[in-house]
Amino acid sequence: MKKIVTLALLSIIGLVLIVRYNQKVTTNVFPHLVCPKATYCFGNKSNTNVVTHRFVLKNQGSSSLAIQNVKTPRKCTTKILSHNIIKPGKEATLDVQLDLSGFRGPIYKKILVKSNDPHQPWLQLSLTGRAVEKIAVMPSKVSFLEIMGDVIIQKTVDILVKDPNIYLTLNKAVSDSPYFEPELRTATKGKSYQLNIRTVPPLPEGITNGIIRVLTDNKDCPVLAVPVKADVIGDLLVYPDEIVLSSTDISINTDKPYVVIISGKKKIIEITDVISPSPFIKTKVVPLSKDAYKIELNIPLVMENLNGRNLHIKVKTDMNFTEEIIIPFRCSVPLRNEHKYGNNKE
Repeated sequence: MKKIVTLALLSIIGLVLIVRYNQKVTTNVFPHLVCPKATYCFGNKSNTNVVTHRFVLKNQGSSSLAIQNVKTPRKCTTKILSHNIIKPGKEATLDVQLDLSGFRGPIYKKILVKSNDPHQPWLQLSLTGRAVEKIAVMPSKVSFLEIMGDVIIQKTVDILVKDPNIYLTLNKAVSDSPYFEPELRTATKGKSYQLNIRTVPPLPEGITNGIIRVLTDNKDCPVLAVPVKADVIGDLLVYPDEIVLSSTDISINTDKPYVVIISGKKKIIEITDVISPSPFIKTKVVPLSKDAYKIELNIPLVMENLNGRNLHIKVKTDMNFTEEIIIPFRCSVPLRNEHKYGNNKE
C-alpha cells in the first residue's frame, strides 16, 4: 500500500514539474518588452523649456522584438528610436521631447509603445513634473465673439514676470493679420506690461484668426505668442443655410428638422409668416429670445415626391432691409405616396 501511495505522489510531482517546465519554455519563446525606468520625473521646470529624456527599452524574451508604433500626447515628440528590432537580451533607446510652453502646474504625460510582445502589446512610459510659469500671459488667447465687423473693440492681455530673477524688456508687438492691431504699454518696467489688441474694421463676416507676437530680450522666451480670433456676424445668422432630407431621416422618426434665425447687425422684431415648401410640411415658430427664433418643420411619413424640385422655405419678417429670408430645401431621394411605412390611398 505504501508503495502505491509513493508512486502516486511521485507521478503527481513529475506532472507538476513537466507542466512548469512547459510553461517556462512556452514563455521564453516569445519576445518580452520591458523598460527598467518607465517613469521619468523632471521636477520643476520653467514652461519656457523643453524637457528631453532617453528611455531604455529591453527585450527579456527569447525571440526578436519589433517596435511597431509609438504614440505620444500633444506637444510631445519622439525624437529618435535607435532601432526597431531588438534581439533577445539586447536593448534600444527612445528619445522624447516635451514642449512645456502653455502648460502650468502638475503634468502627467503618457507615451505608448506598441510591439509584438503577445503578453503586453502596449508598454506605457510616462513623463511627470511641474511646469513653472516664469512669465505669465493672461489670458493666453483672445476671442472677439459675435461682434460687428465695422466696430473697433479692444481687449487687454497682462504680461507678468513671476520670477524675481528675471528683468524682462518687451521690444515690440507685431500682428500677422491686418484685422488686429497690437499696442504695448508698460505697467512696471521689467516686471509687468499690458498688451492691448484692437480690431481693425472692416472685418469680413465669419471667423478671422491671427497671432500677435511679442518680441522680448529674454533668451529663454524670445517670443510670446497670443492667438486671436474674431467671430463677425452679418445682418442675420441663419443655421443651417440649407435643409437636406432623405427618406431615412423621416422613416426613423428622428428629431424634427429646424432652422434657427438670429439677429446680427439688424434686429428682428417679429416673424410675420413662414411659407412651407409643401402643404404636407407644417411649420412652427418658437421664440428663443428677443433676437432669435427657431422654426421647426413637421415632416409626415407620407407626402408627395419632392425629389429634384427647386424648393425653399420663405420666412417673412418685419425688417425693412429684407422682406424675405430664403432657405433652400431639397430631398436627396424620392419621397413617394407609396412609402414603406404606409400609403395615403383609401
